[in-house]
Amino acid sequence: MKVFRKLLLVGAVGALFAACSKDLETADPTGPVEPGNGEIVSNTLGLAVSGMKSPVTELGSMETRSVIDEAVTLSFPEEPEVTRATGDTSATDAEKAVKNLWILQFGDEGKLVYKTMRKDVTASSLDVPLIGCDNSTVYAVANVGETKFDSAEVDKYALTTFEALSFDTTTEVDTTNGLPMIGSWTGQTKDPSASDKPKIELKRMVAKISFTCKKEVPTGHSFSLKSVQLCSVSPTTSYKAPVAGTIAPVSTANFFDYAKQSSAVLDKAYSWYVPENLRGTVSEITLPTDKGESKAPAHSTFIEVIGSYNDGSNPATDITFRIFPGANKTNDFNIARNYKYTITATVKGNNPTDLRVVVATDLCKNPFDESEEFANCYMVSKAGQTYKFDALHLANNATVAANAPKSVKVLWETNGAQKIIKSVELKNGWVYFTTAGESGDPITEGNAVIAVYDTTTPGNEQNVLWSWHIWSTQCNPAEDASWYQGNYKFMKYNLGADCTSAEGTVGRFGLYYQWGRKDPFIGVNPTAGISFGNQTSFAANTAPTYGGTWTTAAVSSSVGTIDYAKKHPMTFITATASPYDWISGTRNDDLWGTGWSATGSTGGYNGNKGKKSCYDPCPPGYRVPPQDAWSNLSTTSGVFNWNSTTLGRKGTGTAQNFYPAAGIRACNYGGGLYNVGSEGRYWSSSPYSATDPWGGYLGFYSTGVYPQNNDNRAHGLSVRCVQNF
Repeated sequence: MKVFRKLLLVGAVGALFAACSKDLETADPTGPVEPGNGEIVSNTLGLAVSGMKSPVTELGSMETRSVIDEAVTLSFPEEPEVTRATGDTSATDAEKAVKNLWILQFGDEGKLVYKTMRKDVTASSLDVPLIGCDNSTVYAVANVGETKFDSAEVDKYALTTFEALSFDTTTEVDTTNGLPMIGSWTGQTKDPSASDKPKIELKRMVAKISFTCKKEVPTGHSFSLKSVQLCSVSPTTSYKAPVAGTIAPVSTANFFDYAKQSSAVLDKAYSWYVPENLRGTVSEITLPTDKGESKAPAHSTFIEVIGSYNDGSNPATDITFRIFPGANKTNDFNIARNYKYTITATVKGNNPTDLRVVVATDLCKNPFDESEEFANCYMVSKAGQTYKFDALHLANNATVAANAPKSVKVLWETNGAQKIIKSVELKNGWVYFTTAGESGDPITEGNAVIAVYDTTTPGNEQNVLWSWHIWSTQCNPAEDASWYQGNYKFMKYNLGADCTSAEGTVGRFGLYYQWGRKDPFIGVNPTAGISFGNQTSFAANTAPTYGGTWTTAAVSSSVGTIDYAKKHPMTFITATASPYDWISGTRNDDLWGTGWSATGSTGGYNGNKGKKSCYDPCPPGYRVPPQDAWSNLSTTSGVFNWNSTTLGRKGTGTAQNFYPAAGIRACNYGGGLYNVGSEGRYWSSSPYSATDPWGGYLGFYSTGVYPQNNDNRAHGLSVRCVQNF
């Protein structure tokens, strides 16, 4: 016997949201589907659309610092939580629209027994037949696509399968296809006279965030708003609401940013619809000023506000605020479904102690004159600090990269995962990264390499578009330099060295470079000691790194190219035969100093210094030294003395710095370390001469100093940078 049961759709009230995703379809409906086996019983099922909730009741009593301590203050509308009774009167017609509605009934055995779809629901009631069951679960799903469940087979499709569903969001959520909603009811459907009549309350699977920026800066100060952007948006949302306390989605999901609202203006409300993103709470946060990036759970959704701030005494500088919505101003980072978050942020000042202030230090600056300069190495000196550099320009030549980068990641780092760099992101052609540790703590000495890719998903060390060395160090270039003959100003330390380590320790060795390559190679394991000796392979007993795999490749016509070296920054190119160059074929004498020639030589030294190239591995303000930079060094008169305790050389004057005998990475012995503790070799930017394939370098042993020597270009040697000129 088949009887119709009535489904009553009570007036849809409140704001509705929609997700623009691959699950939201616009195909014509297929119409009702025949039910499975079972008696159809007449019942009335109530269906209502829940009003959106506002977590405002938790926001009024939170402790806050005084106004002068806060760089930005947050306020929320004092409105009661929206209920079914009051409704959400702020909802627009587009937010209320029900473009398509699926009714799915699962029977006693947890299998689908009935389904139907209706589109453009505007009536107050619908007649929908359902199967009479002792224990039935009925789901109503709105705005997920008119063909979404066409393939779900009656008597086969399982309730567990349905409740495991999620929809993906790859672009911004809007109201074009209606807002995804879901509701369910469980009970018996055999007896229509029973008191437990079916009711379903639809709740949105997304939230609404509304944001307004105002200013209230001190007299003489000014703030102008540049842009507003919603960042770290969840890419996937489960149909069934996650269990309370669950972190959802998982941290491995591909979180993304909504489009930046450029040319943003003050006092204007910006609104976004977003999938829920449940990141939990942080109990240690008790003050609004501490609800910043450094203490936020990974992948928390935030609003990034960028503007220009002038305190009246210094030039205007860019300032960035990162504001994390949630159920309160302090420790909650959850963006829950069916909630609306209405926030007004009032800029009060530029106080870096407020953790919501992100002062992204521009690294593309010459430390001596503050002029713009691009490089392949950037020095960072503060823990818990956000830095940025231009990823569209190559080192020191202002040339836009051929392919714009689309993704970024930390390729490798020393000391452990996230011990050097906590996080990294690519925004509008700039790489932003935050150093590990808490603000105010000493920086962790070490090194890392950040790589960008021309694909939306980062690859590995084998397909890099470009990469940059990040030198995490307390070394101050402006202070830790000394003068040599010809007014060459050298760094105090080897490139990549630990400046806190003592002379005579492995930490002072720094990194190793093949002549003409921009990317560094790791050296001796700090636990091995300075008397490490030799190793016949690249990886054996070398310093531990995290995030990549070090490899070797023999030079060939395909391997021995600049393009290969650029794409493989963790591959040491070996050479076992003359000319012992990592480049195959015609050598390139200008890799580290464009414009080099043999003319102008004095006393055998090349006097044509050329210009810093796009492959130079030194940071802004510095370059690989030219060949004549060490022309005053000798073994006589105490100029450059050997120390048998520290295993290196150092002059007696104040202008002489310590040079450790760090040895080399031998290209003809698998890239292994050789002569560690007994020999020092330091590259110059110049070829040895115009007629042979060698690179020029400073070399020394305990018994001799060779300021103008030659070496295989495929060897890995130390680099001591000299101030650019």
